[in-house]
Amino acid sequence: NVHLDPKKLAYRLTLTVLAPSIVGMACRRYIPKLAPLVDKYKSELGMFSMANLMTIVWMSLSGARNLIFDQNPVEILVLFLVAVLIHLFYLLFNYVVLLRAFHHCVPMKQAISILIMASQKSSPVALSVIAVVAQTTSEKGLLTIPCVLGQIGQIFLGSI
Repeated sequence: NVHLDPKKLAYRLTLTVLAPSIVGMACRRYIPKLAPLVDKYKSELGMFSMANLMTIVWMSLSGARNLIFDQNPVEILVLFLVAVLIHLFYLLFNYVVLLRAFHHCVPMKQAISILIMASQKSSPVALSVIAVVAQTTSEKGLLTIPCVLGQIGQIFLGSI
């Protein structure tokens, strides 16, 4: 039985997702020497950000190690397949919307980008929601599994 407090969740998402984005955009805009530096090290900054996200996921999963190993492997496989099916559903739905609503006004390259971006789920947002919902470290780790499996499924489907 999960109870979500919308105010607490909105506050948490604002602090962990929206505020850092706004601060970064403001710094880039109002600190003249920062934009060229960010452009120069864009790849390295992206890898640093991804490494931080992977560290958060690793810590969540490590905290629930025993609980995770107690799970039925078949259920984990089914969870992975469901995550892949959800992603496929998003791709199909967004393809139909894009085809019907924007087929005349969006060039193919942009349409493909819109399709992929609209179909992805965000790990930082998911982890922020899990941090609010879960009561214990073990629960956080267990709830992180679908996020990790979903991310892996998106990567595999994106490589096809």
